[in-house]
Amino acid sequence: MNLGRLQFGLALLIVSTCAFSQNNLPVGFHDFQSGVQQAGGCIAEGWAADPDSLSVDLPVRVLADGILVAETSAGMFRQDLLDAGVCLDGTCSFEVNLFGRITNGVDHQITAQAQDAQTGEWTDLGATPKTLQCLGTPEGYHDGQQGGQHNFGCTADGWAADPKNRDLDLKVRVLADDVVVARTTANNFRPDLEAAGVCPGGTCAFRVLLWGRIKPDVEHSITVQAQDPETRVWSNLSQTPRQLRCYRFNLTTYDFATGRTKLISDMPNYSQFNPRWSPDGKKIANIVLGWKKFPTDFLCGTHITDVATGTTTPLEGADGGATAVFSPNGNRILFDRSCAGDSSLYLVRASGGQRRLVRADAVEADWSPDGRRVVFHQPSDGSLRIRDLDEGRETFLGFGISPAWSPDGHWIAYNTDDTGDIWKIEVDKSGSPVGPPIQLTNDPLFEKKPTWSGDGKTIYFGSEHDGHGDPLDEEFDIWAISASGGDRRKITPDTGMGLDVSFWKKGGRLAYGGYQLPGKERSTE
Repeated sequence: MNLGRLQFGLALLIVSTCAFSQNNLPVGFHDFQSGVQQAGGCIAEGWAADPDSLSVDLPVRVLADGILVAETSAGMFRQDLLDAGVCLDGTCSFEVNLFGRITNGVDHQITAQAQDAQTGEWTDLGATPKTLQCLGTPEGYHDGQQGGQHNFGCTADGWAADPKNRDLDLKVRVLADDVVVARTTANNFRPDLEAAGVCPGGTCAFRVLLWGRIKPDVEHSITVQAQDPETRVWSNLSQTPRQLRCYRFNLTTYDFATGRTKLISDMPNYSQFNPRWSPDGKKIANIVLGWKKFPTDFLCGTHITDVATGTTTPLEGADGGATAVFSPNGNRILFDRSCAGDSSLYLVRASGGQRRLVRADAVEADWSPDGRRVVFHQPSDGSLRIRDLDEGRETFLGFGISPAWSPDGHWIAYNTDDTGDIWKIEVDKSGSPVGPPIQLTNDPLFEKKPTWSGDGKTIYFGSEHDGHGDPLDEEFDIWAISASGGDRRKITPDTGMGLDVSFWKKGGRLAYGGYQLPGKERSTE
């Protein structure tokens, strides 16, 4: 006798026998797939019926190694169930695809249970559990960030590949707390993937910026999945999910007289950083970055923050503005529009208005103390140059980024783009270099964006924590070093992170973009 027919016969006998008693438990079978299965066959299926009411679609749950992995109801049609009279209309079967719900390449004990309609009791179905191992695509890892991260490090990274065709660029999606927040394709290059032969050319990596897509300052469970190109089933990558909390940068000051930090401005859902003081210390020009409305309305531009009130408003004419700095008399603001993809320098009144182009191919500028010249980074070749605003004459200084003019006008500090060390070079009144550059720092830590103290004796800068060398992925603190060189010392407290420091020359205060760690106050010990 056919085994399936024997099972049906037994089930009918159970149904007919139990029909005369009350609160009979569900009957049914966990049929079909077991052993090693490809993605399309990685399923739990069968049927379940209530002897007390054959018209009820019973709840069914599937457990893998005793852990709940799926829930459904036994309400699908099967002709063989109708023919055998197991349930009315033959609609008491179920099927659940387990691919992506259980780990591939590992044997699992799969148990199928049905819930009694009267008592709520869960009962194992016949022929359960079954041993099941799922094979198939895709394969990959959810690498990179977890824990607390600033907005640039608020990412989901990893790789995904199809073992049957590693040339395919797989679709990837990112879920935060089980809600899809981003979609991308695994087609970025990573040298380690190329070296390991994971995919041709190493182009199966992905990176998704989650800043603006998930709520900041809250811990989220981030899951990354790739889609099988044949079955279109989404499956979790290895090492997912990861816990991620994205911090916002706020405008923060450090007062040397009191040794305390103070939160100046806090804009929900936005980051504020890259501050520059006005000469009178009443205002700060800074970047505001974030989504007004994801994913269609992104804000990145120069704003002006009132130090006394903390009110931050856009600077008219400086939309898309990045590095912005007040002129020595406070009447004008020099800025580049890197936020808008425009690597050009502009001038605008400090009160806002029509911007005027100063020079193309120029970013990260600073004023000479007399306001007659500006020093800037030329991104096309990585050079530093000085431009006379009246005559238009330019002087080549060397190579570096983030130049800062000393208060006496004799020196320009900057950092290198490759190693991140702090250097300085002496210049004459016309801005021409006097001697060779002088290196001030030389260590594995990436240092960036130097600024001078009011007396010109100290240089402050941001420095990463542990020497990974990627300024977008690292956490930074504010440090200081004598302008003549020597040992560096930490300035910001262990309550958070500091980035893009600026010194108010007349008031003995630093401003920087910072965030605080959970449960920490913005104060020094």
